[in-house]
Amino acid sequence: MAIIAGAGNPAGSGGTSGIGKGLNYIGEHAFAYNNYPAETTASAKLDFISGSGYMVGRFTLGPLINPTDTTDGKKSNCQIQINDETVATLALDMPGDPQVNIWVDIIIPPYSHVEAVIKGQVDSSSYTGSIGYTGRVYA
Repeated sequence: MAIIAGAGNPAGSGGTSGIGKGLNYIGEHAFAYNNYPAETTASAKLDFISGSGYMVGRFTLGPLINPTDTTDGKKSNCQIQINDETVATLALDMPGDPQVNIWVDIIIPPYSHVEAVIKGQVDSSSYTGSIGYTGRVYA
Protein backbone atom coordinates (compact mmCIF):
# COMPACT_ATOMS: atom_id res chain seq x y z
CA MET A 1 0.00 0.00 0.00
CA ALA A 2 1.43 3.35 -1.00
CA ILE A 3 1.76 6.19 1.47
CA ILE A 4 0.78 9.50 -0.08
CA ALA A 5 2.48 12.73 1.05
CA GLY A 6 5.45 11.02 2.64
CA ALA A 7 4.43 10.47 6.25
CA GLY A 8 2.27 8.41 8.54
CA ASN A 9 1.18 4.83 8.86
CA PRO A 10 -0.27 3.03 5.84
CA ALA A 11 -2.80 1.01 7.83
CA GLY A 12 -3.20 2.55 11.26
CA SER A 13 -1.57 2.84 14.66
CA GLY A 14 -3.92 0.49 16.49
CA GLY A 15 -5.03 -1.84 13.71
CA THR A 16 -6.90 -1.06 10.54
CA SER A 17 -9.24 1.31 12.38
CA GLY A 18 -6.25 3.41 13.49
CA ILE A 19 -7.51 4.31 16.98
CA GLY A 20 -5.05 6.57 18.81
CA LYS A 21 -3.46 10.01 18.62
CA GLY A 22 -1.62 9.50 15.33
CA LEU A 23 -2.46 10.20 11.71
CA ASN A 24 -2.98 7.28 9.33
CA TYR A 25 -3.07 7.09 5.54
CA ILE A 26 -4.91 4.88 3.08
CA GLY A 27 -4.21 5.92 -0.49
CA GLU A 28 -5.05 9.63 -0.85
CA HIS A 29 -6.99 9.72 2.42
CA ALA A 30 -5.82 10.58 5.94
CA PHE A 31 -7.62 9.78 9.18
CA ALA A 32 -7.22 9.85 12.95
CA TYR A 33 -9.73 8.62 15.52
CA ASN A 34 -9.56 8.58 19.30
CA ASN A 35 -11.96 7.66 22.10
CA TYR A 36 -11.02 8.79 25.60
CA PRO A 37 -12.26 8.95 29.20
CA ALA A 38 -13.48 12.33 30.45
CA GLU A 39 -11.00 14.53 32.33
CA THR A 40 -10.93 18.15 33.44
CA THR A 41 -7.25 18.60 32.56
CA ALA A 42 -6.70 19.74 28.98
CA SER A 43 -4.70 17.22 26.98
CA ALA A 44 -4.02 16.37 23.34
CA LYS A 45 -6.28 13.57 22.13
CA LEU A 46 -4.95 13.83 18.57
CA ASP A 47 -1.30 14.73 18.02
CA PHE A 48 0.46 14.31 14.67
CA ILE A 49 2.70 15.94 12.07
CA SER A 50 1.37 16.15 8.52
CA GLY A 51 3.40 14.94 5.57
CA SER A 52 4.68 16.70 2.46
CA GLY A 53 1.22 17.27 0.98
CA TYR A 54 -1.51 19.52 2.27
CA MET A 55 -4.77 18.06 3.60
CA VAL A 56 -8.38 19.20 3.32
CA GLY A 57 -10.57 17.60 5.92
CA ARG A 58 -12.88 17.69 8.90
CA PHE A 59 -12.40 17.44 12.67
CA THR A 60 -15.46 15.97 14.42
CA LEU A 61 -15.96 16.20 18.19
CA GLY A 62 -18.36 13.76 19.82
CA PRO A 63 -20.05 14.37 23.15
CA LEU A 64 -18.89 13.15 26.56
CA ILE A 65 -21.50 10.50 27.33
CA ASN A 66 -22.13 7.79 29.86
CA PRO A 67 -22.24 4.61 27.74
CA THR A 68 -24.75 3.01 30.12
CA ASP A 69 -27.11 6.02 29.84
CA THR A 70 -26.69 7.88 26.55
CA THR A 71 -29.03 10.65 27.68
CA ASP A 72 -26.41 11.58 30.32
CA GLY A 73 -23.94 14.00 28.67
CA LYS A 74 -21.34 16.45 29.97
CA LYS A 75 -19.73 19.63 28.62
CA SER A 76 -16.45 19.50 26.71
CA ASN A 77 -14.38 21.79 24.53
CA CYS A 78 -11.67 21.22 21.96
CA GLN A 79 -9.02 23.50 20.54
CA ILE A 80 -7.60 22.55 17.15
CA GLN A 81 -4.00 23.77 17.04
CA ILE A 82 -1.65 23.94 14.08
CA ASN A 83 1.98 24.69 14.97
CA ASP A 84 0.92 25.82 18.47
CA GLU A 85 -1.65 28.30 17.14
CA THR A 86 -5.34 27.73 17.85
CA VAL A 87 -7.19 27.72 14.51
CA ALA A 88 -10.61 26.54 15.76
CA THR A 89 -12.51 25.91 18.98
CA LEU A 90 -15.36 23.43 19.29
CA ALA A 91 -17.62 23.31 22.37
CA LEU A 92 -20.38 20.91 23.37
CA ASP A 93 -22.94 21.42 26.15
CA MET A 94 -24.89 18.20 26.07
CA PRO A 95 -27.62 18.05 28.73
CA GLY A 96 -30.75 16.70 27.09
CA ASP A 97 -29.40 15.54 23.72
CA PRO A 98 -25.91 14.02 23.82
CA GLN A 99 -26.31 12.41 20.39
CA VAL A 100 -25.01 15.48 18.53
CA ASN A 101 -21.53 15.80 17.03
CA ILE A 102 -20.00 19.10 15.92
CA TRP A 103 -17.33 19.64 13.30
CA VAL A 104 -15.10 22.12 11.56
CA ASP A 105 -13.47 21.89 8.11
CA ILE A 106 -9.79 22.81 8.08
CA ILE A 107 -6.92 22.88 5.56
CA ILE A 108 -3.71 21.54 7.11
CA PRO A 109 -0.46 22.75 5.49
CA PRO A 110 2.46 20.38 4.82
CA TYR A 111 4.81 19.48 7.69
CA SER A 112 2.50 20.94 10.35
CA HIS A 113 2.22 19.85 13.98
CA VAL A 114 -1.49 19.32 14.65
CA GLU A 115 -3.16 18.78 18.02
CA ALA A 116 -6.74 18.44 19.18
CA VAL A 117 -6.60 19.55 22.83
CA ILE A 118 -9.70 18.58 24.80
CA LYS A 119 -10.98 19.45 28.28
CA GLY A 120 -14.14 18.04 29.84
CA GLN A 121 -16.52 19.01 32.64
CA VAL A 122 -15.79 15.91 34.76
CA ASP A 123 -12.95 13.56 35.69
CA SER A 124 -14.62 10.20 35.30
CA SER A 125 -13.99 7.06 33.33
CA SER A 126 -17.80 6.66 33.41
CA TYR A 127 -17.93 9.24 30.59
CA THR A 128 -16.20 8.85 27.24
CA GLY A 129 -15.75 11.19 24.31
CA SER A 130 -14.48 10.97 20.76
CA ILE A 131 -12.51 13.10 18.32
CA GLY A 132 -11.79 12.32 14.70
CA TYR A 133 -10.15 13.75 11.62
CA THR A 134 -10.85 12.61 8.07
CA GLY A 135 -9.43 14.25 5.01
CA ARG A 136 -7.89 14.01 1.58
CA VAL A 137 -4.21 14.52 0.85
CA TYR A 138 -3.07 16.67 -2.06
CA ALA A 139 0.51 16.72 -3.40
